[in-house]
Amino acid sequence: MIHITEHKHGLKMTGFISINTSVLKNPYCSTNRCDNKKICSVCYGKYMSDRYPNLKKVLNSNYDILNKDLTIPEIDQIKKQLNRYNKRYIRLHSIGEISSIEMLSNYYEIVESLPGSIFALWSKRSDIVQSIHYKPDNLKLVYSNPYYDRPLNTIPEMFDSVFNVVTYGYAIKHKIKPNCNNQCIDCLKCYDQSGNIITELIKADQTRIKKGTFKPIEVIL
Repeated sequence: MIHITEHKHGLKMTGFISINTSVLKNPYCSTNRCDNKKICSVCYGKYMSDRYPNLKKVLNSNYDILNKDLTIPEIDQIKKQLNRYNKRYIRLHSIGEISSIEMLSNYYEIVESLPGSIFALWSKRSDIVQSIHYKPDNLKLVYSNPYYDRPLNTIPEMFDSVFNVVTYGYAIKHKIKPNCNNQCIDCLKCYDQSGNIITELIKADQTRIKKGTFKPIEVIL
C-alpha cells in the first residue's frame, strides 16, 4: 500500500495530498546534494527524513513500490486510496524525485486512472521526462531548476512551467519579485495554467523575513 501525505493546516500546501518518495535512496538526489551550487544542497526532504524516522520509513517504502512495474490491480489500489480523499488537486513529489522510467510510467498510469483530478509533478529529470513522448492531459509537469540563483526563462520540452529558486541577495540585486509566496490552494498556477515562470525565495531567507532579520522584498523593490 502506498503512503499518501495529507498536508497540515497552516502550511504552504494546506488542503493538498501528495505522493512522495525517498531522497536518501535516490542516487540522483544523493549526488546533487553534494553540489553547493544546486538547490539539492539544502534539501528539505533530507532534513525531514532525518528528523522523522516514521516519515523516512514510508518514503523508503514508496520509493521501492514505485520503482517497479506496477500491475493493474496495484494501480487500482492506489486509485482507491487517492479517491478516499476526494481531492481535485494532487501533488506528486513535494518530497522526492523521479528515479527511473518505471517510476514515471507508474505515475502516468495513476494520473490517467483519475481523470477528474489535476496532478502536478515537479522534476529536475528532464532526461527521464523527455524519454516518454506523451503525458496525461490532467498532469502538469513543472521543471524544477536544479540551480539556485540561475533563473530560467525558457520551459524545457514536455514541461508546462519552470520553478526557480533565488536567494534574498540575488533577488534584490536583480530586482526579482518572487511570485511563489502564498498557499498553493490560493494560487494554483502550477495546476491550472501552463507557460509559467515561477520564482520562489529560498526557504532560509523566507524564514529570515518572517523573523524580521530581512525586510520584505516588496518593501525594497
